[in-house]
Amino acid sequence: MRSTLKLILPGLVALSLALAGAPAESAAGIDVADAVAVAGRPVTLAVRTGGLFAAAGGTRVTLTIEGQAPREILTGGDGFGYLRFRPETPGVLGLAARAGNAEGSGRLLVLAPGEPVVVIEWESVLWSALRPGEDEACREALRRIGRGFGIVFVTRWAGRDIARRRIDGDGLSRAVALAWRGATTLRRLRELDIPIAAAIGSREVTAAARGLADRRVGFDRERGVTRVGSWSEIPPLLETPAPGGEGLRGR
Repeated sequence: MRSTLKLILPGLVALSLALAGAPAESAAGIDVADAVAVAGRPVTLAVRTGGLFAAAGGTRVTLTIEGQAPREILTGGDGFGYLRFRPETPGVLGLAARAGNAEGSGRLLVLAPGEPVVVIEWESVLWSALRPGEDEACREALRRIGRGFGIVFVTRWAGRDIARRRIDGDGLSRAVALAWRGATTLRRLRELDIPIAAAIGSREVTAAARGLADRRVGFDRERGVTRVGSWSEIPPLLETPAPGGEGLRGR
């Protein structure tokens, strides 16, 4: 049954969003990628112009970083445009992009040097809604984790817009949603000297996190991974520092 649900859930999610008329930022013409940075260090911000299947290169985009003057970007032939920016203080900055009548938004999570994050697979969050009592347990766990860590959701197939709506709806102020690129996503965080206190999710995520995260937590049996039966078990795991890591204690 679980394997069958894994096959049909992506289609059901996409269909439900289409029927509900949920707006996707890419459909509006501009997609703004969320990003993670360390205060005092430059980060590359990215936008993409075009639709779901075709890029619209050579487009001038005005990108506004919260608290900063608007800046102009020209997208390349692949539809992507980039801006280097150095945030000075920790926090969350809104990103707003405009090109003609099209608009898009994202957020930049700025961490203090050495501040750890917890990486969470977004699809594992979606699975909680299919288990009695787990949806609320998941929400409470995320709120508790968010009080001690920045949260980096990684999305494999569900789409970042869905994760962003949950972030806003649940008041997870220090959270962003990144597209999953396997171990590369995690290595990029480590290259910024951002410790990964834990990676939580399916085998795909926990396997990629081997050697990159202080803890690996999942819902299936896997060597070297702490298996849990409920989201409610996860925050207590993070309260005690892992070897070389940092827990929720004292935060």
